[in-house]
Amino acid sequence: SFKALDGVIDCLDEDGQKHSLTNTCAELDRTVPSLLGVSKVILENVIFCHQEESSWPLSDPKTLKSKFDEIFASARYTKALGEVKKERQALEKQTAQFAGEVQALREVQATAREHEASAVEAEASSRECEVHIAECEEQLEKVRRELAEWDAKQKHSEAMRKQMSRYRLQCDEL
Repeated sequence: SFKALDGVIDCLDEDGQKHSLTNTCAELDRTVPSLLGVSKVILENVIFCHQEESSWPLSDPKTLKSKFDEIFASARYTKALGEVKKERQALEKQTAQFAGEVQALREVQATAREHEASAVEAEASSRECEVHIAECEEQLEKVRRELAEWDAKQKHSEAMRKQMSRYRLQCDEL
């Protein structure tokens, strides 16, 4: 049969009360670093480093770099930096696209303002024309009345001529 190793961690909480945590060894490897507030890599390579391996800071550059990469999680940092660069490029592309859209909308807005100003000007011109038409209609009505008066006078004059012609004829006959 297979036996699992268990371990017990005694710790004090903020109130000073003692708590015991019973875990398997695999869980202890995750629990201890979180309780101490440091990463597992720092515990293994700095704090609980074996005496024979304690001279790693003086080792060859390649080994030293790999240890520092482990301690400072540079692979995660490099990956995160790559993601940030990709996101930045995407945002710059989106910004350029939005800038183009904003420029197009500004042009549409300027055109709309020009059309609005043109419409206001046309409306004012239309009102002036309506006033002018009303004035012309008044003058036309006045001219029509005068023409009607002249027509009436002409008809009266024509009637008078005819009557005069009849009187002349009568006078001539007499």
